[in-house]
Amino acid sequence: MQETDESLRAKAVENCLRFLAARYRGEAEMGAWDGLFSASARDGGAPDLFGAVDAVYALSTLGMLGDATRPESRLRWADHIRSYQSADGWFRAGDRQRHSPVHASAYALGALALLSDDGADPIGQLQPIDVDEALASGLVQPWAGLPLLDRLHFWRGSHRVGGFAAVVGQLGQAGHADKLPGVDDADEWLDRWARRAVESIDRQSGMWFLAPAPLQAAFAAAYRFRHRPDFGHIGGATHVYWILDKLEVPLPAPRACVQWIMRHAADETVCEGAPYCLDFDRAYLLARNAQHSEEEGEEKSVSTFLRDVRRDVLSYLSLHEPSTWPDSSHKLPGALACVAEIDRYDRSVAEGTPWRDVFEVVWWL
Repeated sequence: MQETDESLRAKAVENCLRFLAARYRGEAEMGAWDGLFSASARDGGAPDLFGAVDAVYALSTLGMLGDATRPESRLRWADHIRSYQSADGWFRAGDRQRHSPVHASAYALGALALLSDDGADPIGQLQPIDVDEALASGLVQPWAGLPLLDRLHFWRGSHRVGGFAAVVGQLGQAGHADKLPGVDDADEWLDRWARRAVESIDRQSGMWFLAPAPLQAAFAAAYRFRHRPDFGHIGGATHVYWILDKLEVPLPAPRACVQWIMRHAADETVCEGAPYCLDFDRAYLLARNAQHSEEEGEEKSVSTFLRDVRRDVLSYLSLHEPSTWPDSSHKLPGALACVAEIDRYDRSVAEGTPWRDVFEVVWWL
Protein backbone atom coordinates (compact mmCIF):
# COMPACT_ATOMS: atom_id res chain seq x y z
CA MET A 1 0.00 0.00 0.00
CA GLN A 2 1.42 3.39 -1.04
CA GLU A 3 2.28 5.78 1.78
CA THR A 4 0.29 9.03 1.89
CA ASP A 5 2.04 12.37 2.01
CA GLU A 6 0.81 12.85 5.57
CA SER A 7 2.19 9.51 6.76
CA LEU A 8 5.53 10.04 4.98
CA ARG A 9 5.95 13.45 6.57
CA ALA A 10 4.96 12.18 10.00
CA LYS A 11 7.53 9.39 9.81
CA ALA A 12 10.16 11.83 8.49
CA VAL A 13 9.54 14.15 11.44
CA GLU A 14 9.82 11.24 13.88
CA ASN A 15 13.11 10.17 12.27
CA CYS A 16 14.49 13.72 12.32
CA LEU A 17 13.79 14.02 16.03
CA ARG A 18 15.52 10.69 16.64
CA PHE A 19 18.47 11.87 14.54
CA LEU A 20 18.78 15.06 16.59
CA ALA A 21 18.27 13.25 19.91
CA ALA A 22 21.26 11.02 19.08
CA ARG A 23 23.39 14.19 18.87
CA TYR A 24 22.09 15.96 21.97
CA ARG A 25 24.74 16.20 24.69
CA GLY A 26 22.82 18.07 27.39
CA GLU A 27 20.70 16.86 30.26
CA ALA A 28 17.28 18.24 29.23
CA GLU A 29 14.46 16.26 27.70
CA MET A 30 13.07 17.14 24.30
CA GLY A 31 10.72 20.01 25.10
CA ALA A 32 13.46 21.89 26.92
CA TRP A 33 16.39 21.39 24.54
CA ASP A 34 19.02 24.09 24.98
CA GLY A 35 21.31 23.80 21.97
CA LEU A 36 23.94 21.38 23.30
CA PHE A 37 24.16 19.35 20.10
CA SER A 38 27.09 17.77 18.32
CA ALA A 39 27.14 17.75 14.52
CA SER A 40 28.27 14.12 14.74
CA ALA A 41 26.88 11.10 16.55
CA ARG A 42 30.27 9.39 16.49
CA ASP A 43 32.17 8.79 19.70
CA GLY A 44 29.81 10.88 21.77
CA GLY A 45 31.29 14.08 20.34
CA ALA A 46 31.10 17.25 22.43
CA PRO A 47 28.59 20.01 21.63
CA ASP A 48 29.72 22.26 18.78
CA LEU A 49 28.57 25.27 16.80
CA PHE A 50 27.23 23.48 13.76
CA GLY A 51 25.37 20.93 15.84
CA ALA A 52 23.59 23.78 17.64
CA VAL A 53 22.81 25.74 14.49
CA ASP A 54 21.79 22.74 12.37
CA ALA A 55 19.25 21.76 15.02
CA VAL A 56 17.70 25.26 15.07
CA TYR A 57 17.26 25.21 11.29
CA ALA A 58 15.92 21.66 11.22
CA LEU A 59 13.39 22.19 14.01
CA SER A 60 12.33 25.56 12.58
CA THR A 61 11.70 24.07 9.14
CA LEU A 62 9.61 21.29 10.69
CA GLY A 63 7.67 23.89 12.69
CA MET A 64 8.78 22.19 15.90
CA LEU A 65 11.19 24.63 17.53
CA GLY A 66 8.49 25.69 19.97
CA ASP A 67 7.66 22.06 20.79
CA ALA A 68 11.31 21.17 21.36
CA THR A 69 12.13 24.11 23.63
CA ARG A 70 10.93 26.53 26.31
CA PRO A 71 11.53 30.28 26.27
CA GLU A 72 14.30 29.94 28.85
CA SER A 73 15.94 27.03 27.02
CA ARG A 74 15.94 29.06 23.78
CA LEU A 75 17.79 31.82 25.64
CA ARG A 76 20.37 29.25 26.79
CA TRP A 77 20.56 27.98 23.20
CA ALA A 78 21.33 31.49 21.95
CA ASP A 79 23.95 31.90 24.69
CA HIS A 80 25.57 28.66 23.58
CA ILE A 81 25.73 29.80 19.95
CA ARG A 82 27.18 33.17 20.95
CA SER A 83 29.91 31.37 22.91
CA TYR A 84 31.51 30.49 19.54
CA GLN A 85 32.04 34.14 18.63
CA SER A 86 35.80 34.79 18.58
CA ALA A 87 37.52 37.86 19.96
CA ASP A 88 37.34 39.50 16.50
CA GLY A 89 33.60 38.90 16.33
CA TRP A 90 33.65 36.13 13.73
CA PHE A 91 32.18 32.72 14.50
CA ARG A 92 34.56 29.80 14.08
CA ALA A 93 33.37 26.22 14.04
CA GLY A 94 36.68 24.38 14.37
CA ASP A 95 35.01 21.34 12.80
CA ARG A 96 36.34 18.64 10.53
CA GLN A 97 34.48 20.11 7.54
CA ARG A 98 36.59 23.28 7.87
CA HIS A 99 33.75 25.73 7.47
CA SER A 100 35.08 29.24 6.94
CA PRO A 101 34.40 32.02 9.48
CA VAL A 102 32.23 33.80 6.89
CA HIS A 103 29.99 30.78 6.34
CA ALA A 104 29.91 29.92 10.04
CA SER A 105 29.02 33.52 10.96
CA ALA A 106 26.25 33.90 8.38
CA TYR A 107 24.79 30.56 9.47
CA ALA A 108 25.03 31.34 13.20
CA LEU A 109 23.33 34.70 12.67
CA GLY A 110 20.49 32.92 10.87
CA ALA A 111 20.02 30.59 13.84
CA LEU A 112 19.99 33.51 16.27
CA ALA A 113 17.35 35.19 14.10
CA LEU A 114 15.20 32.03 14.24
CA LEU A 115 15.61 31.96 18.01
CA SER A 116 14.38 35.59 18.02
CA ASP A 117 10.92 34.63 16.77
CA ASP A 118 9.32 35.19 20.19
CA GLY A 119 10.62 38.74 20.51
CA ALA A 120 14.00 38.02 22.09
CA ASP A 121 17.04 39.82 20.64
CA PRO A 122 20.07 37.51 20.85
CA ILE A 123 21.74 39.27 17.90
CA GLY A 124 21.80 42.49 19.90
CA GLN A 125 24.09 40.86 22.46
CA LEU A 126 26.79 40.03 19.91
CA GLN A 127 30.23 41.61 19.88
CA PRO A 128 31.04 43.76 16.81
CA ILE A 129 32.56 41.87 13.87
CA ASP A 130 35.99 43.19 12.94
CA VAL A 131 36.68 43.58 9.22
CA ASP A 132 40.40 44.25 9.12
CA GLU A 133 42.34 45.41 6.06
CA ALA A 134 43.07 41.89 4.81
CA LEU A 135 39.46 40.82 5.08
CA ALA A 136 38.15 44.07 3.63
CA SER A 137 39.95 43.52 0.32
CA GLY A 138 38.11 40.24 -0.21
CA LEU A 139 34.84 40.84 1.62
CA VAL A 140 33.80 44.47 1.63
CA GLN A 141 34.56 44.43 -2.11
CA PRO A 142 33.76 40.71 -2.54
CA TRP A 143 33.37 40.39 -6.30
CA ALA A 144 36.52 42.34 -7.09
CA GLY A 145 38.60 40.55 -4.46
CA LEU A 146 37.64 36.95 -5.26
CA PRO A 147 40.78 34.80 -5.76
CA LEU A 148 41.18 32.74 -8.94
CA LEU A 149 40.48 29.43 -7.18
CA ASP A 150 37.20 30.81 -5.82
CA ARG A 151 36.29 32.02 -9.31
CA LEU A 152 37.00 28.58 -10.76
CA HIS A 153 35.25 26.79 -7.90
CA PHE A 154 32.42 29.24 -7.41
CA TRP A 155 30.55 26.90 -5.06
CA ARG A 156 33.43 27.59 -2.68
CA GLY A 157 33.80 31.24 -3.69
CA SER A 158 30.10 31.93 -3.24
CA HIS A 159 30.45 31.17 0.48
CA ARG A 160 32.60 34.31 0.65
CA VAL A 161 30.67 36.40 -1.85
CA GLY A 162 27.21 35.44 -0.59
CA GLY A 163 28.18 34.70 2.99
CA PHE A 164 29.41 38.19 3.75
CA ALA A 165 26.35 39.70 2.07
CA ALA A 166 24.21 37.49 4.31
CA VAL A 167 26.06 38.76 7.38
CA VAL A 168 25.44 42.36 6.29
CA GLY A 169 21.79 41.66 5.50
CA GLN A 170 20.99 39.64 8.62
CA LEU A 171 22.53 42.25 10.92
CA GLY A 172 20.72 45.04 9.09
CA GLN A 173 17.39 43.19 9.23
CA ALA A 174 17.82 42.76 12.99
CA GLY A 175 18.50 46.48 13.40
CA HIS A 176 22.14 45.89 14.33
CA ALA A 177 24.12 46.99 11.28
CA ASP A 178 26.40 48.76 13.75
CA LYS A 179 27.80 45.34 14.69
CA LEU A 180 29.76 45.47 11.40
CA PRO A 181 31.80 48.67 11.61
CA GLY A 182 33.72 47.80 8.42
CA VAL A 183 30.59 48.58 6.37
CA ASP A 184 29.53 52.22 6.59
CA ASP A 185 26.04 51.90 5.08
CA ALA A 186 24.58 48.38 4.90
CA ASP A 187 21.79 49.23 2.43
CA GLU A 188 24.14 51.04 0.06
CA TRP A 189 26.69 48.23 0.30
CA LEU A 190 24.06 45.59 -0.52
CA ASP A 191 22.83 47.66 -3.48
CA ARG A 192 26.37 47.75 -4.90
CA TRP A 193 26.78 44.03 -4.23
CA ALA A 194 23.55 43.21 -6.07
CA ARG A 195 24.43 45.37 -9.08
CA ARG A 196 27.77 43.58 -9.41
CA ALA A 197 26.07 40.20 -9.10
CA VAL A 198 23.62 40.97 -11.89
CA GLU A 199 26.38 42.40 -14.09
CA SER A 200 28.48 39.25 -13.63
CA ILE A 201 25.85 36.62 -14.44
CA ASP A 202 26.00 34.53 -17.60
CA ARG A 203 22.61 35.27 -19.14
CA GLN A 204 22.69 32.14 -21.29
CA SER A 205 22.60 29.91 -18.21
CA GLY A 206 21.68 31.99 -15.18
CA MET A 207 24.95 30.83 -13.58
CA TRP A 208 28.20 32.56 -12.68
CA PHE A 209 31.23 31.47 -14.74
CA LEU A 210 33.90 33.85 -13.46
CA ALA A 211 37.10 32.26 -14.79
CA PRO A 212 38.39 32.11 -18.38
CA ALA A 213 36.70 29.26 -20.29
CA PRO A 214 39.85 27.11 -20.81
CA LEU A 215 40.66 27.25 -17.09
CA GLN A 216 37.03 26.53 -16.21
CA ALA A 217 37.05 23.46 -18.46
CA ALA A 218 40.32 22.17 -16.98
CA PHE A 219 39.00 22.61 -13.46
CA ALA A 220 35.76 20.80 -14.36
CA ALA A 221 37.73 17.83 -15.71
CA ALA A 222 39.50 17.44 -12.36
CA TYR A 223 36.55 18.37 -10.15
CA ARG A 224 34.25 15.67 -11.58
CA PHE A 225 36.03 13.10 -9.39
CA ARG A 226 34.53 14.84 -6.33
CA HIS A 227 31.23 16.34 -7.55
CA ARG A 228 29.53 16.83 -10.87
CA PRO A 229 30.71 20.26 -12.10
CA ASP A 230 27.14 21.22 -13.02
CA PHE A 231 26.08 20.61 -9.43
CA GLY A 232 28.93 22.85 -8.30
CA HIS A 233 27.66 25.67 -10.50
CA ILE A 234 24.18 25.26 -9.00
CA GLY A 235 25.53 25.29 -5.45
CA GLY A 236 27.45 28.49 -6.16
CA ALA A 237 24.60 30.26 -7.94
CA THR A 238 22.06 29.63 -5.18
CA HIS A 239 24.18 31.50 -2.63
CA VAL A 240 23.81 34.57 -4.83
CA TYR A 241 20.17 34.08 -5.81
CA TRP A 242 18.83 33.89 -2.28
CA ILE A 243 20.55 37.19 -1.40
CA LEU A 244 19.07 38.81 -4.53
CA ASP A 245 15.67 37.49 -3.49
CA LYS A 246 16.02 38.96 0.02
CA LEU A 247 16.88 42.29 -1.63
CA GLU A 248 13.85 41.96 -3.94
CA VAL A 249 16.06 42.27 -7.03
CA PRO A 250 14.31 40.95 -10.18
CA LEU A 251 15.76 37.61 -11.25
CA PRO A 252 18.32 38.31 -14.00
CA ALA A 253 17.70 35.37 -16.37
CA PRO A 254 14.82 33.16 -15.14
CA ARG A 255 14.07 31.24 -18.31
CA ALA A 256 17.76 30.60 -19.08
CA CYS A 257 18.36 29.35 -15.53
CA VAL A 258 15.43 26.91 -15.65
CA GLN A 259 16.43 25.59 -19.07
CA TRP A 260 20.08 25.16 -18.07
CA ILE A 261 19.25 23.19 -14.93
CA MET A 262 16.64 21.00 -16.62
CA ARG A 263 19.13 20.24 -19.39
CA HIS A 264 22.24 19.72 -17.26
CA ALA A 265 21.14 18.63 -13.78
CA ALA A 266 17.66 17.09 -13.73
CA ASP A 267 18.48 13.49 -14.57
CA GLU A 268 18.18 12.29 -10.95
CA THR A 269 15.78 13.35 -8.21
CA VAL A 270 18.29 13.17 -5.35
CA CYS A 271 21.58 14.72 -6.35
CA GLU A 272 24.17 12.57 -4.59
CA GLY A 273 22.48 9.56 -3.03
CA ALA A 274 21.34 11.13 0.24
CA PRO A 275 19.50 14.48 0.24
CA TYR A 276 21.30 17.57 1.54
CA CYS A 277 21.81 21.26 0.75
CA LEU A 278 22.50 20.70 -2.95
CA ASP A 279 19.02 19.26 -3.39
CA PHE A 280 17.61 22.42 -1.84
CA ASP A 281 19.85 24.59 -4.04
CA ARG A 282 18.50 23.01 -7.21
CA ALA A 283 14.88 23.11 -6.02
CA TYR A 284 15.30 26.76 -5.00
CA LEU A 285 16.70 27.83 -8.37
CA LEU A 286 14.04 25.95 -10.30
CA ALA A 287 11.11 27.06 -8.15
CA ARG A 288 12.03 30.74 -7.89
CA ASN A 289 12.93 31.08 -11.57
CA ALA A 290 10.08 28.98 -12.98
CA GLN A 291 7.60 31.37 -11.36
CA HIS A 292 8.90 34.03 -13.75
CA SER A 293 9.19 31.88 -16.85
CA GLU A 294 6.90 32.82 -19.72
CA GLU A 295 6.64 29.25 -21.00
CA GLU A 296 3.63 27.39 -19.57
CA GLY A 297 4.90 23.98 -20.66
CA GLU A 298 8.28 24.72 -19.10
CA GLU A 299 6.77 25.49 -15.72
CA LYS A 300 4.67 22.33 -15.92
CA SER A 301 7.78 20.18 -16.49
CA VAL A 302 9.49 21.88 -13.55
CA SER A 303 6.46 21.22 -11.33
CA THR A 304 6.43 17.55 -12.29
CA PHE A 305 10.15 17.20 -11.62
CA LEU A 306 9.97 18.97 -8.26
CA ARG A 307 7.08 16.77 -7.15
CA ASP A 308 9.27 13.74 -7.92
CA VAL A 309 12.17 15.32 -6.01
CA ARG A 310 9.95 15.99 -3.01
CA ARG A 311 8.59 12.45 -3.03
CA ASP A 312 12.06 10.89 -3.11
CA VAL A 313 13.54 13.19 -0.44
CA LEU A 314 10.59 12.43 1.85
CA SER A 315 10.89 8.72 1.08
CA TYR A 316 14.55 8.80 2.08
CA LEU A 317 13.85 10.62 5.34
CA SER A 318 10.88 8.45 6.27
CA LEU A 319 11.98 5.00 5.13
CA HIS A 320 15.70 4.98 5.99
CA GLU A 321 16.77 4.40 9.57
CA PRO A 322 18.31 7.66 10.89
CA SER A 323 21.44 5.81 11.98
CA THR A 324 22.12 5.13 8.26
CA TRP A 325 21.85 8.80 7.24
CA PRO A 326 25.06 10.78 6.65
CA ASP A 327 26.59 11.36 10.07
CA SER A 328 26.96 15.13 9.81
CA SER A 329 23.88 17.01 10.97
CA HIS A 330 24.82 19.78 8.53
CA LYS A 331 23.23 17.80 5.70
CA LEU A 332 19.80 17.68 7.35
CA PRO A 333 18.69 21.35 7.14
CA GLY A 334 19.21 21.38 3.38
CA ALA A 335 17.22 18.18 2.90
CA LEU A 336 14.31 19.60 4.90
CA ALA A 337 14.55 22.98 3.20
CA CYS A 338 14.26 21.21 -0.16
CA VAL A 339 10.83 19.86 0.81
CA ALA A 340 9.80 23.21 2.31
CA GLU A 341 10.79 25.07 -0.86
CA ILE A 342 8.72 22.75 -3.03
CA ASP A 343 5.82 23.13 -0.58
CA ARG A 344 6.16 26.91 -0.94
CA TYR A 345 6.23 26.68 -4.74
CA ASP A 346 3.35 24.22 -5.10
CA ARG A 347 0.88 24.50 -2.22
CA SER A 348 -1.12 21.54 -3.52
CA VAL A 349 1.52 18.92 -2.74
CA ALA A 350 1.50 19.02 1.07
CA GLU A 351 -1.34 17.44 3.01
CA GLY A 352 -1.91 19.64 6.05
CA THR A 353 0.46 22.41 7.06
CA PRO A 354 3.49 22.70 4.76
CA TRP A 355 6.97 22.80 6.25
CA ARG A 356 8.33 26.26 6.93
CA ASP A 357 10.42 28.30 4.53
CA VAL A 358 13.10 29.58 6.92
CA PHE A 359 14.19 32.14 4.33
CA GLU A 360 11.27 34.22 5.52
CA VAL A 361 13.67 34.98 8.40
CA VAL A 362 17.23 33.97 7.49
CA TRP A 363 19.68 35.15 4.84
CA TRP A 364 21.82 32.00 4.75
CA LEU A 365 21.68 28.23 5.05
